[in-house]
Amino acid sequence: MLSAKLAKGYRYIFAVHNYSNEVPIAGCGAAVDVTGLGAHIKLVCPVTGAGPWWHLLEIDDEGRIVNVINQLVQSVPGMPT
Repeated sequence: MLSAKLAKGYRYIFAVHNYSNEVPIAGCGAAVDVTGLGAHIKLVCPVTGAGPWWHLLEIDDEGRIVNVINQLVQSVPGMPT
């Protein structure tokens, strides 16, 4: 479980990194439950796609889920390429 106090004026990007990259993350069956401000979302790692990053979602500084992504991506989500 992860709990965080969010600073005002920021948007938070939540992602999981397949650090070892020994096997593809696609279809691994991992799941993440997100609860905040009365909302509950369960995200399951996609079975298609490629990349070491599982980009889950974005949350605003009030704890509201503002964008559900749920995709595998090649680069660090939210960072300039």
